Amino acid sequence: GEKRSLMVMYAAMFISLVVVFLVQSTPAIVVQYLIYAVADLQSPIVGGYINRRVDSAHRSTIAAISSVMFTAILVTVETSAGFGAEAWSIQGSVLLIALGSLPIALFLLLTWGRLIDSERAAVRRVRVLKEL
Repeated sequence: GEKRSLMVMYAAMFISLVVVFLVQSTPAIVVQYLIYAVADLQSPIVGGYINRRVDSAHRSTIAAISSVMFTAILVTVETSAGFGAEAWSIQGSVLLIALGSLPIALFLLLTWGRLIDSERAAVRRVRVLKEL
C-alpha cells in the first residue's frame, strides 16, 4: 500500500546516498540516479493520497502547496549540500544529507503510518457496527 511504498522509496534513496559515500566511482553515481528515478514514483502515490482525502474544491490548492513546499525544501537541502561539498567533500555532503534526512523522514513516515492505521481501524469499526 501507500505506507510501505513511501518507506521503501525513502530507504532506496537513503541507501543510494550511503553507497555514493562509500563507493567513490562513476557507476555508483549512475546507479544513484536510477534509484532517484524509482524514488520519483512517490508523486503518483502522494497525488492519489491527496485525491482520496481532499475534496475537489481544495485539491489543486493542496497540490500547489505541496509542490511549493517540496521545492523550497529541495532548494535548501541542495544549497546546503553544495556548501558542505565545498567545505568538506562531495561524499561528506552526501552522507550529511542521508544522515540528516533519516530522523525527519522516519518521524514523518511513522506518524503518517499511525494516522493511516487509525483511519483503517475506524473504518473497520464502522463496518462491524453496520453489520450488527
